[in-house]
Amino acid sequence: MPLTFNTFHNVTNHGGVVGIALQRHALLFTVYVINKAGDPQIFQVTDDGKEGVFAPTFPSTQGAIECQIAVNPGLGPWCDYAEFVYVTQGSKIFEITPNGSVVQLFADISAKVDFGASITFDRVGTFCYDMILADASGNVYRANPSMRGTTLKPFANVQNQILGDTLAVVPKCLGPHGGEIWVSAENAGKGGVFSISAKPPPNVTHIVDIPNAGNVSVIPYCLKEFGYSGGCYFAADWEGSGGRILECPKSSLRGLGGNVLVGQETGGGIYMITLNRVTLTYEATKVGDPFKGNAEGAAFFQCCHQECCC
Repeated sequence: MPLTFNTFHNVTNHGGVVGIALQRHALLFTVYVINKAGDPQIFQVTDDGKEGVFAPTFPSTQGAIECQIAVNPGLGPWCDYAEFVYVTQGSKIFEITPNGSVVQLFADISAKVDFGASITFDRVGTFCYDMILADASGNVYRANPSMRGTTLKPFANVQNQILGDTLAVVPKCLGPHGGEIWVSAENAGKGGVFSISAKPPPNVTHIVDIPNAGNVSVIPYCLKEFGYSGGCYFAADWEGSGGRILECPKSSLRGLGGNVLVGQETGGGIYMITLNRVTLTYEATKVGDPFKGNAEGAAFFQCCHQECCC
């Protein structure tokens, strides 16, 4: 059954919406084009619908760059950093206090990339609750607080793939590749979703074919609504110099926890990956065409810090 999508917020006066993340009382988003260095690049929409600048001292650079964003759930070694915000900019990873007042460089990734890196946190535990990143050359990285101030080296590579805007560690019960990192690959003609295992050496496995796959998000078992909107899943729809933030209501996703949503970078569609529990294979079904432009970052609103078990 197709999912229902509505417009949560129109991004009309900024340089194209790219990254999405949610705190308890604010949805954060990053924009693509900066007219002059130092201009705001991270914005927030509060749970009562008011827009403002988040982290005004964030060191934006002039031009076009895809800054991706994640909110730390505070699990494992990150317990002292719950609600801290992490933003990628090129090869840099910035750490921002929950209220946006202090911004500092956390670490770098070793690849020199123009479009930044996707970022998430392991909520499942198979990767020790690490920060997980992936760049546009197919490299995948892990980080914990002890790596502050270092240059991160990749532990895996999804060969010849341009990895997308969001990635996720999926529930352990999601079949033969449960508990692994799932990444999207945007490459025209050979896009899809791949998994990376935790046990060394990491195995990279193709999960499903989805043309121009742009982001990966796990549907939580415990769905939560964000503020006045009634939405629980939010996705960036980049179009020219503006775009929209889409929302999918809790009612549309009820009973689908543990499955995976994938938005197309181009093509306008969104797919849901499910496990066939008879054959233990993965199936991708198109569940909507919500995007006028391109699917960029996406995120669920999750009040509880840890994902519920299968």
